[in-house]
Amino acid sequence: MGAVVALLAACFSMLDPPLMSAQVAYSVVADSARAAPPADVRIPYGSAPQQFAELRLPPGTGPHPVVMLIHGGCWLAQYDLAHVAGIAEALRQAGIATWTIEFRRVGDDGAGDPGTFEDIRAAYDSLLAQGKAHGLDTKRIVLSGHSAGGHLALWLAGERGVTVRGTVGLAAITDLAAYAQPTGCGAGITQLLGGTPVERADVFTARSPVSRAKASGVVTLVVATEDRIVPRAQADAYLARFPNTRVVEEPGGHFDVVAPWTTAWRAALDAIRELMR
Repeated sequence: MGAVVALLAACFSMLDPPLMSAQVAYSVVADSARAAPPADVRIPYGSAPQQFAELRLPPGTGPHPVVMLIHGGCWLAQYDLAHVAGIAEALRQAGIATWTIEFRRVGDDGAGDPGTFEDIRAAYDSLLAQGKAHGLDTKRIVLSGHSAGGHLALWLAGERGVTVRGTVGLAAITDLAAYAQPTGCGAGITQLLGGTPVERADVFTARSPVSRAKASGVVTLVVATEDRIVPRAQADAYLARFPNTRVVEEPGGHFDVVAPWTTAWRAALDAIRELMR
């Protein structure tokens, strides 16, 4: 276990048992991510302020396998990539480079359909174009995303011309029509796509992983038993559409899968490592 992850684990081992068994809160993940070292370099892939990737490199000259990491946050601008720095650092300590992307989200100029999706594709294309210069092995790319970011990772994996080892979804949203709601996180997708599943049926179909072509590579979906934000039904819908999908269920809540001291994250890391072989 790397130094940062070990420090976080030590801090949490001092909590009382009832707190240890509780689901990890977003605020805890965000606070712990601040302990991670900064990225090695920030690389723009467009001219908008949100169009950049943060690159973290493991020791050595490479070429390094790389995870393109997409953060969640209900597709909303108030949530940025900072809270996934902890798992990006955990990947780096495991010998895997990370290309953690920012992108335009609801509330940002140019966000929505198609802007947000254009950003995700542009960030991938930039990784291919610039990866070799930064010591990355662009033949060993894995996509991974949390929650809304898991949706975007699965969407990207089904795009024409995208070739990756696979995708590891972390509490990923796969069925946009089923997830859309007038309130809560489900309201983010109606804002992103400009209407409800009835009003924008064609757009929901085009952007929903369960109604698209098979994703490039192997898909693993890591789900938490007590997730109250993205229900297990989202993984089940993807599994029904693509029976070769691997679903891994671990204890915890929605943010356990992006907390580097949890069994849920370790399952995700194991899935990523397996794809990198």
